[in-house]
Amino acid sequence: MNVLPRSCRDSVELIEAICASTAAFARSCLTLAGGLLLGRVWQNSCMSLGWSEIPSVVTGIGVLLAAFQVRQAKRSLRDGFERTFVDRYERIIAVIDLGTILGHSKPDLENPVVRRAFFDYFELCEEQLYFRSYGRVATATWTDWWYGIRLHLSNPEFLNAFTDLRDEANTNHDDPSCGGPLTRFERLSLAVEHRGERHTYEPPRAKIHKRV
Repeated sequence: MNVLPRSCRDSVELIEAICASTAAFARSCLTLAGGLLLGRVWQNSCMSLGWSEIPSVVTGIGVLLAAFQVRQAKRSLRDGFERTFVDRYERIIAVIDLGTILGHSKPDLENPVVRRAFFDYFELCEEQLYFRSYGRVATATWTDWWYGIRLHLSNPEFLNAFTDLRDEANTNHDDPSCGGPLTRFERLSLAVEHRGERHTYEPPRAKIHKRV
């Protein structure tokens, strides 16, 4: 490893300190300029509107700020929600052999840990499709997720594992409370048929029933 001489390190540190001070000064100037501009706009608005109309303007600004904060809060919640899926994916995929992911080797589905990892991955895909159908996942996020799903399910080893586990998981019996046969991976089974398409697949939009 190359180590800088002491004199060079001192020079670098001095340059970094100067750059940091310059950046801080620039930010202060921009903040001051922005404050002065906002004050001038406010002053001109007050002069043109008249004092009786100022409360209405203040109320309007408050409503806009509240709406902005609500929007930011919703975005933050959605980002955190989507991140949970990424964390689950990373934990699951770490169990699957790299050779299988790359399509070079067959997965050991006789191994309970590996078999469960594949099952959990397909369950995760099903949930991603479910929440996308309800509009809970951003379009940009879904585009990335679908690319990964399509990539994995274009791998014959993943596709064979999916077919095997889906057939085993389906209950194949009628449940009177549900009005028909219960099946697992219904959304993913439909999505698999579109894995060869170039465009981003969109699951059918779910119908939201209002409570009476």
